[in-house]
Amino acid sequence: MASNDPVARENKGEVSKNDITSTKDDITITKTTQKRYLDGGWGWWVVFGSALSHFLIVGTPRSFGIFYEELLDMFEQSASATAWTIALCNTTRMVIGKGCLIFIKG
Repeated sequence: MASNDPVARENKGEVSKNDITSTKDDITITKTTQKRYLDGGWGWWVVFGSALSHFLIVGTPRSFGIFYEELLDMFEQSASATAWTIALCNTTRMVIGKGCLIFIKG
C-alpha cells in the first residue's frame, strides 16, 4: 500500500518533486519520483578500496616466494634465519586481525 505522505516516502528513500508548467489556458502539474541512495553515491568507492586492501594484504605475503631468493643473497644468512621475515609478516597480519575483532564486536 503506497503512502501519500511525503515524509513517509522520504524515509523510504523516495523523494518527489512537483514540476509546474503553465500555458496560456491551463496549468499542467507533472509529478516525478527520484530514488535517493542511502550510501550517498560512495558504494563503488568502498568496493574498490576493499578490493585494493585485500589485494595488498593477502597478496604481499603470498608473493614472498618470489623475493625469498633475493633475501637469501642480500642478508647472506641461512634459509632458517631468512624465513623469519615471512613468518613475522604472516604473524603480524593474524595478530592485527584478532585485535580488530575487539573493535568490531565493541
